[in-house]
Amino acid sequence: MEKTTLKNLMLDEEEIDGIAFSINGEDDGELDWEFTMMKLNNDEDRKDFVKHEMGYKYQVVLYEDDQFDMFEAILGDLQYYVKNLVRGNTEGLILKKSKKTQEIIDKMFKSKMVDGFKSQLIEIVDKKS
Repeated sequence: MEKTTLKNLMLDEEEIDGIAFSINGEDDGELDWEFTMMKLNNDEDRKDFVKHEMGYKYQVVLYEDDQFDMFEAILGDLQYYVKNLVRGNTEGLILKKSKKTQEIIDKMFKSKMVDGFKSQLIEIVDKKS
């Protein structure tokens, strides 16, 4: 299987429910990014996604320059949004908004599933819950 890079990153909003993107070191002076696409296994959890005419509503967690930001946003083009964040060296996690979103974010960071983030992110997520 080919490694996912910024150049070949393809995100179909109907096929994935979230994406984590983080810096995984450097290769020949270029940042090496790791992309993890996610899909909820339980169809019941997927029923309450919020979709607007413009796109899905997402819970967004961003990390850049030791600063964290968590917010909700309706994204018309997830792929374009993620690629622009990566080009700006911003790491993040984006999940479709549902009743389970906050619980999923908490579990992901507490289990250190997203290793590319600084450990401080756990503290930020805990403070916002």
